[in-house]
Amino acid sequence: MKAEILVADDDRTVRRGVSGILADAGYAVREAKNGAEALRLFGESRPDLVLLDVMMPKSDGFAVCAAIRETDPSVPVLFLSALGDEESQLKGFGYGADDYIVKTLPASLLLARVEAALRRSRVDEPSGDFGFGEWRVDAAKLSMRRSTGETAQLSAREVAFMRLLVSRKGEVLSRDWLLAKLCSGADVSDNLLSVIVHDLRGKLAAEGRAIRAVRGVGYSFDPTFSA
Repeated sequence: MKAEILVADDDRTVRRGVSGILADAGYAVREAKNGAEALRLFGESRPDLVLLDVMMPKSDGFAVCAAIRETDPSVPVLFLSALGDEESQLKGFGYGADDYIVKTLPASLLLARVEAALRRSRVDEPSGDFGFGEWRVDAAKLSMRRSTGETAQLSAREVAFMRLLVSRKGEVLSRDWLLAKLCSGADVSDNLLSVIVHDLRGKLAAEGRAIRAVRGVGYSFDPTFSA
């Protein structure tokens, strides 16, 4: 599955140039022309990596990075800026950036820095067994066991879906972001998430109510929900 990268820069020439380099390397790219649009797109699709210009209208790169870090401490954020002085770089790292790239950097090195940041984030992704409520999921065996001894078989996508919801408990995850995490581009079906949720709720019985559908947005996991 292609990693999705959000490129935010108010300079159309630079933005299109960087996006072209990334697209040619096989990445899916979304573009934002200012800070406000960058935050909106980030909230819609939760990209795998963000490339931010520093000097942008409607929230500069530092403010955008700070806002992203309030909701997602793990997504790689890289500054791509003409400001290469030490003070600007230190400021960027202080706001939570993973790297600071000067715009004059050759395309090959830009791609290398992007891939390195993505590799680090993949290593940090949760894996293995996990639990929620009275259930414990055995990821390798694609099954889950309740503390009372009941068991249920799961599909690989059901395991991945529950891991995403449980790891971001209480957060509303958009349908687009979930589909991007669960599917390759040619594999996407509009009703896939609905099918996964329906099947999981059946296996979880009353506890399936913890999987909440948020109309027009996506899904969240709230173990306190009982309506």
